[in-house]
Amino acid sequence: MLIFYILFLLLSNAVTLRRDKSILFSRVVIIVSLYSSLIVAFIRKLITNYFFYLYDKLKKIFWFFFLPPPLGEGGRQITE
Repeated sequence: MLIFYILFLLLSNAVTLRRDKSILFSRVVIIVSLYSSLIVAFIRKLITNYFFYLYDKLKKIFWFFFLPPPLGEGGRQITE
């Protein structure tokens, strides 16, 4: 998304005839891209925390699925 904003900024500066409008637009795009990157980082952190919260809850409910396999059963260990 940040790359998209930078490319859009370069394109808009290339086709804008008035310099003051171009400078204002570039400042706006930079501020919007910074805010959007902060929002995305915050949402990503929330989703990650929620995922680990659900993982812990499921681990407590279905604890028997998270046990390591026993050694020597089911052909997992080869003895000679």
